[in-house]
Amino acid sequence: MTKNIFGKWGLWVLILLTIFLISAKFEDFSRYANSRVIEPWGDGYKSYVTLLYHIQFDQTYSHFEGMNYPYGEHVVPADTQPLLSNAFRFINRNLFDITPYAIGIFNCFLLLGILLCAVFLYLIFRKLKLPDWYSILIAIGLTFLAPQLARIGFHYGLGHPEVLVLVLYLLLRFDEKMHWKWSIYMALVVWVYSLIHFYYFAIMAFTIGGFFFFRYLQKRVWARLPVYALHFSIQLLVPLIFFVFWMYYNDPVQDRTDAPWGFFIYRAFPAGIFYNPELPHFRWFSDHLIYLRRVGVESQAYIGLVSLVVIPVIVLPWVRHLFRKPAVQLPLEKVDYLNNIFYTGLAIMLFAFGLPFILPGFDALLDFAGPIRQFRSIGRFAWVFYYTMGIVAFTWLFHWASGDERWKKVLLALALMVLSLEAFWNVQSKNFDLDAIEEFTPGKGFTEITDINYQEFQAILPIPYYNIGSDNFWWHLSGFIGQKSETLSLQTGLPTTGAMLTRTSLGQTLNQIQLVTEPYRLPRILSDFPNQKPLLMVWDEDRAGENRNYEPLREGLAPIFQKDNLLFYNLPLRHFTDRIAARKEEIKQQVDAGDLYEKDGFLQSDSLNQSLYFSFDDQVSDKPYMGQGGFQATVQQERIIYEGAFPQADTNCFQISTWMFLEQDLYPRTEFILEEYQDESGEVVQQKKWQCWELLAAFDNNGWGLLEMAYCQQQPGSSIRIAIQNKALKDNALWLDELLIRPVTTHLYKKTDQYLFNDNRWFSR
Repeated sequence: MTKNIFGKWGLWVLILLTIFLISAKFEDFSRYANSRVIEPWGDGYKSYVTLLYHIQFDQTYSHFEGMNYPYGEHVVPADTQPLLSNAFRFINRNLFDITPYAIGIFNCFLLLGILLCAVFLYLIFRKLKLPDWYSILIAIGLTFLAPQLARIGFHYGLGHPEVLVLVLYLLLRFDEKMHWKWSIYMALVVWVYSLIHFYYFAIMAFTIGGFFFFRYLQKRVWARLPVYALHFSIQLLVPLIFFVFWMYYNDPVQDRTDAPWGFFIYRAFPAGIFYNPELPHFRWFSDHLIYLRRVGVESQAYIGLVSLVVIPVIVLPWVRHLFRKPAVQLPLEKVDYLNNIFYTGLAIMLFAFGLPFILPGFDALLDFAGPIRQFRSIGRFAWVFYYTMGIVAFTWLFHWASGDERWKKVLLALALMVLSLEAFWNVQSKNFDLDAIEEFTPGKGFTEITDINYQEFQAILPIPYYNIGSDNFWWHLSGFIGQKSETLSLQTGLPTTGAMLTRTSLGQTLNQIQLVTEPYRLPRILSDFPNQKPLLMVWDEDRAGENRNYEPLREGLAPIFQKDNLLFYNLPLRHFTDRIAARKEEIKQQVDAGDLYEKDGFLQSDSLNQSLYFSFDDQVSDKPYMGQGGFQATVQQERIIYEGAFPQADTNCFQISTWMFLEQDLYPRTEFILEEYQDESGEVVQQKKWQCWELLAAFDNNGWGLLEMAYCQQQPGSSIRIAIQNKALKDNALWLDELLIRPVTTHLYKKTDQYLFNDNRWFSR
């Protein structure tokens, strides 16, 4: 069984087979790789745009200017894949124009990663003295079953299965001999792939750190510690120093979130590691025997049925011996390496599950986890266990079947067949077909619209607006307007005010959102614009009204271009001043008309309905919005703002609004809780919850935002309870002010020497 049937040609056989299989699955790449994209919407298409924009239009190698205008973002959190984009940018400026070939190279780079994964898995198995035929089969099988293949369809920077295989191969060579060249090669791998996606740095750091730790535990030679430290420093600390200085030194943004959302959500679960309901055998099992829970893509790292069967065979004797003997017991020179990667993968998988932070009472430890908190999708760390367990399982299986028992060889053949089928089904379940972008077709590009001079504009404002990245606001991308606005940006060089970035500034995000909320104060961002050129507003007529009211943005404007449901508007900056002035004038006319009714200190649009208004001026607050006081409280536990009867009205629908201070990390993630309950029994009739960022209607320049929601009473005579909660704020105070509950058919007005008031809006006179 150990004979090498291909002699010295084993590697070339593997390469040719892998290329053939890649060509079969990605067959349209040979025709369209340079003109089409794998995913035309969302994160996938954004990856093409950021890369291509950085190549063509950015002024420096470090800053991406295509989104979040006028601020932009560093190229790493902007996901420009700086290894590629900066290399292309250098070629563009110093050699020749590579832009026409950039999409094709980008697409083929993903396919190269699949080939490299198979190659280095093969080299690992050959180093472990497995025969070439066997190494070829399991290398290809593990490659096409790899969890990162799913990322090729939408999250390209993470779609490189070769990353961890390269690390494991270099650790194997380093384990053979602690030579400096292997540490230098490792440092280069860490640096290169961190320039593709920075998540790789954390995953590789855990893998390398775990291997060093368990290797030292095996040897336990104190005199070797300085040597270990030097090698570890070369492999990880040198690349880390580069990124610290390049990304964080002199970073002008000081209000990035310290606690990205998702750490306890985007973690691994046994359901994503030990089975895959998308594969036919598990789907049958789930449909006919026991339902198998499905988890999100961030929690998926299925290890394969063969690894699943081998795990207890290795682990149970290890546990039975109370961990005093190595887990992997093989007559193999490199058995220590197998044990080290097994322990490393197992420990990292437990971390990917969220341990120890998910244990009762241990969640507070996350506050002391330092930079680990920034890597919120910890389920991705389980990828390490997929590769380490695959290497261990198939190496163990071959040696187990190497005796004379024929039934063992039959089981080995069955294992190879199972791996092949699972790899085939895994690949077949994914759609990697290339999609055309209409505006890439000659004659249909945005730059071929003759009636528009794009140089007259300074940036693009997409509607519906999207802004993702601050981890305090999630104004999600609508696919159509995302594709069109990003394509327009790519073809004209105009940046967008929209953002699909990572860890962006909270203040910059609020400045952007103020552009598209209702007219209230002159947006702060206008003073940050470098000139007075108008914005080019790109409007999706079909979807602009789905979640928010953007209509005030185009009041009095006529489209300068229209194609089906896509409209372009010339939005002059003075329009923001004019809209506020028009709103003030409208309120003033309503107040001066004399047809309003005085009630409870306000002028009201009807004489019968009741409204409830709470100024909180009788409460002490360090940060009131209006008046002398406000609602101030710690909200780690649920805190009630108002509890009592609905206002008396001729309608059962009410508008509830309050002001909240939002310009501080985590505050917009506060939960706003509304409960309707029966007075006599206390039974809850209906409960609704929102995060405060979802309710933002207007934003003031002092960091306060108006939260507003409509609610219809479900049962006559019931009461309402309004509360807020934010466990992440712990003992930090939260500030609210000016609560108004009014019937939707009733409008409130007031005119003072300083303000014109309308429905909880305070316009300065």
